[in-house]
Amino acid sequence: MSAERELARIGVVIPCHDDGRLLTEALASLEGSEPLEVVVVDDGSTDEETLRLLDQFENDGVHVVHQQNAGLSSARMAGVRATSSQ
Repeated sequence: MSAERELARIGVVIPCHDDGRLLTEALASLEGSEPLEVVVVDDGSTDEETLRLLDQFENDGVHVVHQQNAGLSSARMAGVRATSSQ
């Protein structure tokens, strides 16, 4: 997904706080779509499985932004700021 980042017309922000069990499904639901810029925002997760998955996705090229827990609105806005959208 990240390789298509510059060609993307759509940006998708996925806030995540200890939601590893849902993260894989959320990312899989985007596959096969037109080129997307995907940003996952780790909003201070502490769950080991979530942190492992975030590392795995980041190593696979997904843009992951890490921040201290600041809540859903803050995570969404951090993701918007991390996109290439103007």
